[in-house]
Amino acid sequence: MTCPGCHEEASSFRRFVLSLQGVTVAQSVQGYLRCQSCGRLLRVVRFQKALWGFLVPSVLLLGMFAVTYPALVRSAGGPPSVLLWFLLLFLILFVFSYGLWRFGELTSVGPADEER
Repeated sequence: MTCPGCHEEASSFRRFVLSLQGVTVAQSVQGYLRCQSCGRLLRVVRFQKALWGFLVPSVLLLGMFAVTYPALVRSAGGPPSVLLWFLLLFLILFVFSYGLWRFGELTSVGPADEER
């Protein structure tokens, strides 16, 4: 994500995943963040189509895994199947988080909206 004001990287991936990015919890949930370079208040307004192109196959993959899960439990046993389920879920959540960070489009919030 690039800051529309200073044209620098608005947030690193680590900062995106592990912090509130300089705003309150309520603002973070609404898509607000502060640029790590200039401190400007920004808001995520939309995501590029590449993110949505990843979401659909991920949901289909999880659905296929859920359908084949009982057969996997019978053949491989319970613990390996549960471990595989959690690894797949973690991988999809990690890549989806990266997509949210990478393909988000930001806009600068005006001074009137900054007090939200």
